[in-house]
Amino acid sequence: LKVSTDLTADLADLARFSDLAGRPLGGAVQAKVKGSFTPLSGAFDTDLSMQAQDLSAGIAQADELLKGTTTLALKAARDENGIAIDRFELAGSALLASAAGTLNSDAGRMEITAKLNRLEVLLPQTPGALELATTLTRNGDTLKGVAELKGPHTSSAKLDGSVTLEGDADFTFAAALNELARFVPQLAGKLTAQGTAARRNGEWQIAGKAAGPAAIAADIEGRFTENNGSTDLRFDAAIGQLQRLVPDLPGRLAAKGTAARRDGTWTIDSTASGPAGIDSRVAGSWSEAKGTADVTAKGTLRLEGLNPFISPNLMAGPANFDLALKGPAALSSLSGSLSVQDASLAIPAAAQRLEDIDATVRLGNSTAQVQ
Repeated sequence: LKVSTDLTADLADLARFSDLAGRPLGGAVQAKVKGSFTPLSGAFDTDLSMQAQDLSAGIAQADELLKGTTTLALKAARDENGIAIDRFELAGSALLASAAGTLNSDAGRMEITAKLNRLEVLLPQTPGALELATTLTRNGDTLKGVAELKGPHTSSAKLDGSVTLEGDADFTFAAALNELARFVPQLAGKLTAQGTAARRNGEWQIAGKAAGPAAIAADIEGRFTENNGSTDLRFDAAIGQLQRLVPDLPGRLAAKGTAARRDGTWTIDSTASGPAGIDSRVAGSWSEAKGTADVTAKGTLRLEGLNPFISPNLMAGPANFDLALKGPAALSSLSGSLSVQDASLAIPAAAQRLEDIDATVRLGNSTAQVQ
């Protein structure tokens, strides 16, 4: 049984389908498709051409990218020799894409490219074009691929990997954001990341590193087993020049820790240390099945860390905490204390400065007592 078709569609106003789609649609579409399909074998061939004008779906970013004329052309087939894409071309005012190639059960090669001309529609901080180039190949039981992204201001990302029919996999990635200050103004410079992932016998191993301005450095390693979900994670991160983010706290802030999952229960143990006596530890467990926690958090933080969020007001001094969450994730399960000693608060708008602030907040039974 072979089903053949030769259709022409002319939809002058997509707004009439808004109720059916459950959102406001707009624009017009003209399309022609000719082809055939064999249900038993899954074989098909198609020759499609489409032209759309000023498409909209009530999503601001998508509507901006789809305005104007958009065209689509596709000529593809699947038979006993595999899949062949002779032509795939998408062209619009903001988006271009193309694909061509063949793949079968033993060999093949596919090339895919795409370009977004106005990335600022999605990320206002990065005006310019974003380009994707992907190559997929097959040689026997192994599929290989390379995907490269090139963005504004010479930012880039690359993923390279292979997968076998037995399920083994190897991937490497590298990325660079050359103007981090567009997202975090205090951190001018380049942020880079690289890592690997590998799968053997149903178990994944991952490793990654990142480095950036203000002496930012991070390392992560992990393991995940598919059949039972057991997981092990380790991280070690630091910012060597904390003053770039918090001018009142010059020095190095570091954090490291582990997380593990066994039989539906997570256990964590992490520490942090930094300038002016910052020192903390968070440790405990979380049961997925019961939805309950047994976690403690103890240490000292600095009130100066709040200043970027309360500017032009300024706070200074240590904040000690000794907290526990035992039970479901609810206020009733939280107990412990928060205290400040010899702290200060400056309020320029009121021309006031408070010194020698001593206060303790005790938590328990869904209440807070201030002393």
